[in-house]
Amino acid sequence: MRMIKTRNRSNSALFMYLQLLVVFLAFAVMVIVSYFFMENIEREHLNRDIREIFLSKQSQIKAELLESEVTLKNTSQTLRRMLIKGAGEEEVSDYMIDLHKYMQSGQAGSKIIDIYAYFDVFNGKFINGSNWAPPSDYNPKSRSWYSAAVEANGNVAISKPYRDVRYGEMVIAFSRRIFDDNGDPLAVISVDMKLSDIAKKVVDTDLTENSFGLLLSEDIEFLAHPDSAL
Repeated sequence: MRMIKTRNRSNSALFMYLQLLVVFLAFAVMVIVSYFFMENIEREHLNRDIREIFLSKQSQIKAELLESEVTLKNTSQTLRRMLIKGAGEEEVSDYMIDLHKYMQSGQAGSKIIDIYAYFDVFNGKFINGSNWAPPSDYNPKSRSWYSAAVEANGNVAISKPYRDVRYGEMVIAFSRRIFDDNGDPLAVISVDMKLSDIAKKVVDTDLTENSFGLLLSEDIEFLAHPDSAL
């Protein structure tokens, strides 16, 4: 009887230990599953927040680009009408200077820093709204804004970012070639939009603590980075 009781007591203890082990394992599994479940939820929340931030920044940047594109379209249409009606160099220059002053006055809220054009109708005359006198070796037809507009053939062309000769700022040029009613070229009109405002929006992108955005060119060059030395 004593041996049976001892054996029963041992079996009961073993069964109790097994129960405790099962409970412990179940608890451990629950903790692990809960951890990964919560981690997935947090990851989904973070991914959703990132998507929303990117979409918001994308919308802001698109709006600024569209504003400059619309400005160029309106300006080029006005200049086309003026040229077809017989406006001369002085009248066209005065219009571009007045428009440039208005854009720089702050009233327009424009990101455009310059307006300029190459005029076929004036035998290759280069005119800009800021009264900037280009160096003697400056050739408008060799510039990216000109070649892009010629290739676009009447549509708006957007250049790759480049450093402006006069201001030393990184800019994007919006350019368009205009024609008369016979299809003969009149001019290539271009406006420069400064990249600094877009760059700031990108750099200030705050996804997580201590995070930041950066802007790269197609050639993987830094256009915007929190460290201005890069």
